[in-house]
Amino acid sequence: VDTVASLNQMGDIARLLRAWQVTHDAKIADHLRALILAWTQVYEITGNDVNENKFSPLLMAYASLRESFSSEDREQVDGWVQELGALHAARVAAVGGVSNRYGKHLRITALCAAVLDHPAWRDAAVDGARRMIAHGLRPDGSSHDLEERDSLGYHGSAVRSLIAMSLLIPRADDEPTLYDWVSPSGASIR
Repeated sequence: VDTVASLNQMGDIARLLRAWQVTHDAKIADHLRALILAWTQVYEITGNDVNENKFSPLLMAYASLRESFSSEDREQVDGWVQELGALHAARVAAVGGVSNRYGKHLRITALCAAVLDHPAWRDAAVDGARRMIAHGLRPDGSSHDLEERDSLGYHGSAVRSLIAMSLLIPRADDEPTLYDWVSPSGASIR
């Protein structure tokens, strides 16, 4: 309960990141670095995809400011991101699911891959996203989540994770973006 309440701070981090991106104000950057360090020193990674998916603003802020951290602080935060990414990458490899929860594991893996420039996690996230598109989305725009749960909320959550990944992962020269990729059945994020 305390973790869920505390995770509301991620909205503040997202707003601070946007402000820093526009202004490059040193005080905002200092505050973001302090928040990132505090979270990575205190939060114990559990693999809870619902809670840990909320770390997207923190991971994006760290990616933006990573080079401005001292080497000691960067090592500490990198270690935390490594642990987070490794756990969720393992879940991506083990589960192979099609639901919105699987999409959250994919998104966390892709974010950690982007932060640490980890090609194996990037590839695992892309492969997992393609599996999710092929088996979890339907050519008519519906999804496994919509069929199984009759819930537009779960459906939207699954698609949002895939859209976020399509923005995070750059296209290789010889492949379409995740957004444009179409499964053999005709399913796609688009």
